[in-house]
Amino acid sequence: MSPSYFISLSIILFLQNAYGETFNCAAASCANTTLTCDADPPQPCTITCTTDGACLGKEMTCNPDERCDISCSGPNSCSIGTNQFNPTEAITPMTCPSNGDCEIDCIGDNSCIAANITCPTLDGFQCNIKCSATNSCDDMIINAKGATGTVTVDCSGDNSCSNITPICDSGQDGCVTIQVTEAECVGLSGTGSVGDFTVDMDLVCPSTVRVGITRRNYADDWFGIVLSKDMLGHAMVYTEGKETDATRPLGLYSYENTLRQRSAVTYIENLTWTEIFINSSNGTISIVYELQDQELTGVDFGAIVNNITNNGTYRQPFTWAFAANPNENVLKYHGGTNRAN
Repeated sequence: MSPSYFISLSIILFLQNAYGETFNCAAASCANTTLTCDADPPQPCTITCTTDGACLGKEMTCNPDERCDISCSGPNSCSIGTNQFNPTEAITPMTCPSNGDCEIDCIGDNSCIAANITCPTLDGFQCNIKCSATNSCDDMIINAKGATGTVTVDCSGDNSCSNITPICDSGQDGCVTIQVTEAECVGLSGTGSVGDFTVDMDLVCPSTVRVGITRRNYADDWFGIVLSKDMLGHAMVYTEGKETDATRPLGLYSYENTLRQRSAVTYIENLTWTEIFINSSNGTISIVYELQDQELTGVDFGAIVNNITNNGTYRQPFTWAFAANPNENVLKYHGGTNRAN
């Protein structure tokens, strides 16, 4: 065997060790390629899908013991479906390393629709999913069973996280965190906690507000926050409606509190909150909703978010209440103790 063969082989091994395993998929270049990182010894794995449908329907499997980065920048590039370049290929998932961080960037329109992602499980490794393009993560399934690290989904694209389904262990306390931001036009954002409630609020573009509410010790009952320190003013309530209202689907609704009595709590019909995400697990519920045309509420959300940002601990910007009894989703009197002081 010639010395030049050993030199060439050494260069190949050096490059693999230096850069890890890399798949660069454009058009039909990966149509007949198995996108599996399995180097021995393990190497970091990078998979990029840069054109329309480049990895559509392709199984992507990271090395179980190294970091993995998957980038889906082309439209429809990593969506689950029939592989347009190889129609006989089965519909298959993305499998992150069990023992390494995983970063999945769905940055092309419709790029990861219905993708089935399995997140890391060992030693607190992170699973970060970025959904920054239109409809990029719609109908996505995120398998976070056994995850010990943070599982984060950044929904910064237009309608990018509709109908996401997280799969969690029953013992996990809300295994998926949704970060709702708008990279191009976010105006203000704030977050903070009081008691069993954590609230995140973002003003995006000229007239949209997004709110995320996490409530611990959830008992399948109605709950809400009032955007003031005295329980008067604009309220956002997760409910099926008041006793005197027509029953509505369980969701987030706007009310106006003019006095501290039930008859003075009025439903605001022209304000419609749109569900972005809901997850209820092990006594904790997390909801994310969006409201268009927020200027019609007459509420200065900018001042509220500024207050949240400056205080950090919600000293004044909101108060809260929840049902007097478990499993009660119709909005009734909360009792003397199930409210903020």
